[in-house]
Amino acid sequence: MHNLSGFFDIVILLGAIQGFIISSLLFFSKENRLSNRLLGIFIFLIALATFNCYLIDQNWYTSTHFFQLLSAVFSNSCYYAFRAIAAILYQGTP
Repeated sequence: MHNLSGFFDIVILLGAIQGFIISSLLFFSKENRLSNRLLGIFIFLIALATFNCYLIDQNWYTSTHFFQLLSAVFSNSCYYAFRAIAAILYQGTP
């Protein structure tokens, strides 16, 4: 079971890296600037939350108080950013 857990950690890490790459490509795209920037920011926040999930499973990350505080800040900031973006998008719909 331990080997399967390592496999899922790698899949989560690769998904986070893919999210960072796609969000940067969307954010700096020349076409549909506003919609691509909003989508890029949203995907970046999802990738950041996914990367935080990967880091929580690592022993070295949860061993110190500094990294535990950093994890709490990441998860809370992603949560409130998701809520803010959802509120903005909800008000923009007819």
